[in-house]
Amino acid sequence: MQFDVTIQRTEYREHVFRVEAENEDAAHAAAMDASCDYDFHDSPVSSADEDVTAVVPIAPNDQAETVDKFMVFDVESIGLHGEGFAVAWVVVGRTGERLGEGCLACDPMECAGTAKNRRWVAENVPRLEVTSPTKRHLRNTFWHEWRRWADQGAVLVADCAWPVEANFLSACVKLNHAEREWQGPYPLHDLASVLLAMGADALAVTERQPDELPAHHPLMDARQSARQLVACLKERNDRHPL
Repeated sequence: MQFDVTIQRTEYREHVFRVEAENEDAAHAAAMDASCDYDFHDSPVSSADEDVTAVVPIAPNDQAETVDKFMVFDVESIGLHGEGFAVAWVVVGRTGERLGEGCLACDPMECAGTAKNRRWVAENVPRLEVTSPTKRHLRNTFWHEWRRWADQGAVLVADCAWPVEANFLSACVKLNHAEREWQGPYPLHDLASVLLAMGADALAVTERQPDELPAHHPLMDARQSARQLVACLKERNDRHPL
């Protein structure tokens, strides 16, 4: 079960820690452990008391209902373990409405990778408009977009997130580790796991809508993944209404 635990510390600043625990006592202990690694100076001043805690259980249905924005993203990289040179995202609501989308790319030569994988990229990934002068700019710009949507309650989703998307997020964090260490997606949701849970083949090649072509364009791939996610959410809700 999940709990939101509010802990107040330095200079009357507080932070809410979401933890998994069997009961309120265990949740309190888990949040206290988490607070040892949290810099409370990043939190706003809220009141004049210290060490105030509140433990609030979150019902499973409440958790599901509170998530109504999904930021589905896709990264193109120089091979599975090379650096990402393009990233795109589509933000959708539960019923499939698109709330926003975008695509960023830098020169692939900016990014590390093998000659063999560079040839694959040249032969399979459509030419993308360069929007970022460096890979650093690419990562920072995406990170700020992710945080903008996260602040609005969005969760982050990728299709088969390991290793490409996961490595890209780690590269973003490393640009400003002190600030971003605790700002990443928790968890990073994977469309493949959702498809598996619904009884579908997570690795099947499926048909694309006209605005999801061509393949290997990060925005088109993200659009397809977002549509598949929404279809799974609808099917799940039809089977088990909240």
